Amino acid sequence: MPYSQQNFAYRLRLSDRLAIRHFRKGLPRQQGKRFGQSFAAIMQAEKPFCDHPTTQSLTIFAASALASYRVLLAEGTDVQTAKELIGKSIKSIGRRTSRVMMWLMTNTSRDMFESVRRYSRDTTPRFYGLSFDIGFEDGDADSFTSVVSTCGFKTILDRHGAPELLESFCEWDRNWIEALPPGIRFNRPKTIAKGAGACRFEFERG
Repeated sequence: MPYSQQNFAYRLRLSDRLAIRHFRKGLPRQQGKRFGQSFAAIMQAEKPFCDHPTTQSLTIFAASALASYRVLLAEGTDVQTAKELIGKSIKSIGRRTSRVMMWLMTNTSRDMFESVRRYSRDTTPRFYGLSFDIGFEDGDADSFTSVVSTCGFKTILDRHGAPELLESFCEWDRNWIEALPPGIRFNRPKTIAKGAGACRFEFERG
């Protein structure tokens, strides 16, 4: 069963349960059992690596997407179509929350650019936890770059032989990227999913 506590190092959060349910609901009802079995197997294998509740939550998110992907492939869906479907499913998680948070961050501050800078430097690394290595390159008063040199999603997907799915996880970032106000220019020239050594998130005051 997907919710069996033996598969988890820590108690499940509400957001964890919602993530599992989200991906399972995206599949035909008759595939629920296959999804559950795949998800449980992935989480059992990942349990030793879940050394923090935040790491476990992101692992649950990745395992849910990977289990859904495996079910689609088993049904005969081709790899490209399956990746696109998973990408859309990933992007739809937290879309409204991301946009509301971005609006609050940039519209309740005297300097929206500095608010985004502080969030990227101080909050983002804590949000993603220990399975990610997120650095910060401060430019001048009007620019900075966030650099992800280790991606926890890539680590999990590599362990389970599905590195091709990593690009679908990049769709999650579009929720906040698309919510950035016109006063902030953004560029993501390189990503690990595209073969780069790190993902670069470049911000510039507009």
